[in-house]
Amino acid sequence: MDNCSRYCQAPATVGLFRTVGYGGDSGSISDIEQADLVLIIGSNTAESHPVLATRVKQSHKLRGQKLIVADLRRHEMAERADVFLHPRPGTDLIWLSAVTRWIFRQWPGEDGLSEAVGEWCRRVSQEPGAVHDAIRQRADGLPEETLERVARMIAEAKSVCGLWAMG
Repeated sequence: MDNCSRYCQAPATVGLFRTVGYGGDSGSISDIEQADLVLIIGSNTAESHPVLATRVKQSHKLRGQKLIVADLRRHEMAERADVFLHPRPGTDLIWLSAVTRWIFRQWPGEDGLSEAVGEWCRRVSQEPGAVHDAIRQRADGLPEETLERVARMIAEAKSVCGLWAMG
């Protein structure tokens, strides 16, 4: 019988294992609450995960936690966000790549980035702008200034938690 485990949990488990070496959540509710910045992608956290949303809302209000929300829908968490991104459907990887590239170009090999990442960033930074131009064109609808603001907020935060859902 087809169920949520096949199309939801199993891919997430594989993806997490490949990227962070562990097939489950890489942080705790306390980590989310204590983070300097929370990035929510494709999730109406207030509706889908109210316990997590309560912690984020409290930290945002009482501790000054920064909140970035990227979603196709404008919902409660989007209304509370310091920055709300409304990307075109299917472009999350593109705008995230643009943000990552901006961070790497600003801090190549510094601020705790490993030497391997630093070397990769130096090579990418020396390539012609074709990759950057392609990313910018595909992420249209999101102003470059907004993507730069998001990148700067992430880079300047001492700790960041990313929350996502299946859209």
